[in-house]
Amino acid sequence: MPKFKNYDLAVNSKIKDSDSITFYPIKKIYYNDLDEPIDFEIGSYISEGSFGSTFEACIKTKCDFILKKIIINKSGFTEYSLEDFKNEIHLQNKAAKKGLTDSVVLAYILEGSKECGFIMKKYQKTLVQLLEDDTIDIEAKKKYLVNVRKLLERLVLRAKICHGDLHLENIMIDENGKLKLIDFGAAKSLKEDPTRKYLDSEMFSNSLKDSDLEIDEDIKDELIDYWFDEVMDGFNDFIAE
Repeated sequence: MPKFKNYDLAVNSKIKDSDSITFYPIKKIYYNDLDEPIDFEIGSYISEGSFGSTFEACIKTKCDFILKKIIINKSGFTEYSLEDFKNEIHLQNKAAKKGLTDSVVLAYILEGSKECGFIMKKYQKTLVQLLEDDTIDIEAKKKYLVNVRKLLERLVLRAKICHGDLHLENIMIDENGKLKLIDFGAAKSLKEDPTRKYLDSEMFSNSLKDSDLEIDEDIKDELIDYWFDEVMDGFNDFIAE
């Protein structure tokens, strides 16, 4: 679990983005092993998820980050505690060591508030966008599905994590074309619950099968058949130990 230290900012974090819907001044930041707090700017609203809202964020002059803002015990239909918050950061950073995502840059808890959050790298494209891109041929898309299986294998066998919410929108593509996971809010350590070993593969398979991908139906059917008949052949046996 991460250890948090208290930093008292005399001035709230800067906010410059004129497109922002709502401004959230950050008065106190808690994070591990920082000599100085990192000042950041909150930009435009991006999306709402089960465990919080996401916004664009800037650190110094770089704006290639996102802020995930969470309200403790008021996150969608699922109760979310401070321990859940710490666990999410811990498991994301653990997965980052295996190359499955990027580590958290900064985390904070607002004193006297139920708000907490963290900042991480922003990715430009989701797997959904890649599969819907008609400039990318079907063979290239199939290779990405093979890489999804490799990602699932590393998640279970190397990181020993169950993501718990592995649908198409939670798999991103970085600038080097590598798959990266986001949203570890429902993640669990397999050491604590080994029965969840197959959950992510089942969840992704259902997400692919039931998705509303805006692509030709014949292409979608071919990708789904390829995933079930070729990519995932023998997967359960491979990760069984």
